[in-house]
Amino acid sequence: MLDLLQEVRKAYYRADAIVETITEVLPPSVEGESQTQVTKLAIGKDTGQMSSQGGNYIWNGEALYLTLDSVPDAYIKVKARTFLRGLNEISDVVPKPWSLAFRDSRSYKKWLISLCLYNTNDVENEIVDLTTAENQEGIQIISLKSTLGKTVLGTTEVHVTNENIISKVVNTLVVEGAPDVVISRTAVTTFVDRIPSVKFEQDNRVR
Repeated sequence: MLDLLQEVRKAYYRADAIVETITEVLPPSVEGESQTQVTKLAIGKDTGQMSSQGGNYIWNGEALYLTLDSVPDAYIKVKARTFLRGLNEISDVVPKPWSLAFRDSRSYKKWLISLCLYNTNDVENEIVDLTTAENQEGIQIISLKSTLGKTVLGTTEVHVTNENIISKVVNTLVVEGAPDVVISRTAVTTFVDRIPSVKFEQDNRVR
């Protein structure tokens, strides 16, 4: 099972560049409607950009810049040898697409964190099963479990194509005394030769 994740790592790491759109479907709001969030990512060897939840990120191989739609006259800059390191430096709660974890890190624990949504050393994320998806040709499903001590916090299903690309991740969060919370993330991922170089424009923004 870990072998399959290692093959995923090879695919993402060896890609010259990646263009990806992740559509996240959250549980229904009080009004009863499902909520959708979209993350767009483009990452190359030494350049990249991402937009997610009102945040706009630009990486130039040396630093990561963040601007927020809600605060258009300011920006954040952190030193970052990789896109993932920059995101980790900015905040623990910043969205971190699994593509960056598989591309920028050799640690399978960080791969699992990006898939399971739990970003804390107290939570143990482990692989528990590998199955073939029904009615989905060429799809294998890696099943994961997240625990805190003996308490199960949630489970995760990772859908992997025969090209070793993650196409979908379904997180089920266990809530004591309430129905489980299901969050589905679907990815459209393309490996390309290159992406256009991006540059942060400071304009009148202040740091």
